[in-house]
Amino acid sequence: MAKLGVSKVRRPRLQGPPFKRDGIPLQAWSPHIKKVPGGNASVGTICAAPALDGAWLRAQVNRHFEETGEVELRYVDYGGYDRVKINQLRKIRSDFLSLPFQAAEVLLDNVVPLADEDHFSPQADAAVAEMTKGAVLVAQATDYDSATGLPLVELWNLMGDEMLSVNRALVERGLAQQLDQ
Repeated sequence: MAKLGVSKVRRPRLQGPPFKRDGIPLQAWSPHIKKVPGGNASVGTICAAPALDGAWLRAQVNRHFEETGEVELRYVDYGGYDRVKINQLRKIRSDFLSLPFQAAEVLLDNVVPLADEDHFSPQADAAVAEMTKGAVLVAQATDYDSATGLPLVELWNLMGDEMLSVNRALVERGLAQQLDQ
């Protein structure tokens, strides 16, 4: 299954944070931004992490690499992963911790890597990026993956009056195979 991050999830009863498109200015996190205490960012810690163009985004520590002083992060409001030095992480105010995450991990339904492959190829990754970057997308949940509990989705790119199934396009381009149902 293809693992993706979907942001701007709409939940009728939950209002998300009023984030700007490019993140929250560092000053909004706290008047006196502090590094994560003692460089102690254990797995599950929510913190502020640097992103492109000087923006700071909420992130969750997924993995700690003690030998390099780095952590693997999951950006909880915009999706995506990154590996950064632990000294780049900042504490965030407690009121930012109570806001619901705006991104969700999902798996593309009925799409798996090509035979004899455990991961999708760089070409498949590039095709997904091409079909989704800057596009209006709709993710239709179809089920849940029994192994991970993540939602399975059919991902649609809305192009004017047409809808392109990203799942189907990967198969048609020969970059993935469809699961038999």
